[in-house]
Amino acid sequence: MGRKRVKYLVCSDEKQDEQFFAGLNYILGNDNQLEDMYSFAACDYLIGPPSTYTMWASFYGSIPLFVVDTLDKPITLEGFHIC
Repeated sequence: MGRKRVKYLVCSDEKQDEQFFAGLNYILGNDNQLEDMYSFAACDYLIGPPSTYTMWASFYGSIPLFVVDTLDKPITLEGFHIC
């Protein structure tokens, strides 16, 4: 597998400390829940908690989602599924 360019879209209902993302190529959502959800639906891959928010974005945009339901679960391409 070749190298890929990655940009993270970070959306949250809590204010994020941007120092946490230092060195990463990222953008923050704009605190509008509907716009954030449609933005998720336009991504290539989604990683998120087991919630209807990310599951809906996966379904609507046919985007593979990796559900983080335990902290020690390794993130692999095989773990992504479209809802």
